[in-house]
Amino acid sequence: MTDKKSDIEAARGAILAAMNDEIAAEIVGVACDLVNIPSPTGEEQAVGDYLASRFRKLGMSVGLQEVEPGRNNMIAHLNPESPGSSIMFNGHMDTSTSGREAPDLPIGLLPHAVVEEGWLYGLGASNMKAAFASYYGALRLVQSASIAVAGRVSVSGVVGEIEKAPVTHYHGAAFRGGGCGASYGVQHGLMADVVIIGEPTGMRIQNAASSYMFCRVGATGRAQHTWSREHGVDALDKGIFLLQALRDWEPEFERLVGGAKIGARLTVGAIEGGYPYKPSIAPAPMCDIFVDLRYPPEHSAMEISNLLRRKITQLGAENPGLNPTFEVFLCRNGFVVPPEDPFFQAIVDAHAAAGEPATGETVRNRYFVSADAPTFMEYGMKAVAYGPGGITKSGSYQMYDDRGEVVSVANLLACARSYAMLILTQCGVA
Repeated sequence: MTDKKSDIEAARGAILAAMNDEIAAEIVGVACDLVNIPSPTGEEQAVGDYLASRFRKLGMSVGLQEVEPGRNNMIAHLNPESPGSSIMFNGHMDTSTSGREAPDLPIGLLPHAVVEEGWLYGLGASNMKAAFASYYGALRLVQSASIAVAGRVSVSGVVGEIEKAPVTHYHGAAFRGGGCGASYGVQHGLMADVVIIGEPTGMRIQNAASSYMFCRVGATGRAQHTWSREHGVDALDKGIFLLQALRDWEPEFERLVGGAKIGARLTVGAIEGGYPYKPSIAPAPMCDIFVDLRYPPEHSAMEISNLLRRKITQLGAENPGLNPTFEVFLCRNGFVVPPEDPFFQAIVDAHAAAGEPATGETVRNRYFVSADAPTFMEYGMKAVAYGPGGITKSGSYQMYDDRGEVVSVANLLACARSYAMLILTQCGVA
């Protein structure tokens, strides 16, 4: 192996020269193929099979790791036996929605790829199937440039990253997300020195993320029929009271746990109560409030759980008859990689070497977006999010425009070049 500066610079020049119309078309084609394969949470197998086939054709050692029946992590290695430095390009294969939620969805929310004027629309295009196309492109560029990589390069596609979890009557594989695939993978050998997660950051570096917790706050009532409703106790009234009380408490929650780098947020994301199909059962016997908490990773899940539990208990004590219940149904740790860390700086350098304008950390609100990075960090790896999606045609940093998910073809190609530069930096040239 050599990591002499002159050799790396020569290899970088070869990478830039290798990008041609044929490889560019392949990268876009892979992105389109992935969008065209539906893969909502719980139904990722077909995408995993496609990725396995693609990376196997690049000469990589490929395996499918069963997380549960019909749900496999896809793991591909270049130089799998190398004792040298290693890098992993990781991504989740499940999409945020299914594309079946409603009739007449816009093109960016359907599992059907549409390329218009240099932009790719389709479900998962931004979050985060585009990243796999760029991973593929990076390896194609390395091979086309006839560069022999010294260290180990891995690509992993994991199931179940989307922020969701089984709760109340929502059960089954469709609701098992929250990083279950990455957790299983790492616990069964999915490792590398450093990890790039191509989440939709708009080619900025997300080097930190808040921890998050999903909670259910419940209220119960005494049901009656409409004709005798005066004799009941309405859980909906209790639920609405709890919803407003929690919203009013958010500034205090942020004051207690937020930080200058990563703040805190308390969001009531859903309310469910009564029987929608039979509103004649009134008052409603039950009502649930579903809360999303975001907080800096220096606070433990136990600490945050106890904090909210005390607040709920206080509300119950101050309001006789409220009798609220509380449970946590999903929690994940956050992470921080300081900008001065060599890995962060290596990404900045690779981005520049790929010919892209200067990049840096994402804005503060982006830290509230989760990724699988903490799972890798918890096992001693360094991980950051850095990917092609997350910026729209208007230049706004977001995943959706008015037509749904969209990603720039130019960013697909730029990320492929940048990822290839990172391979050289991390793994060296043989």
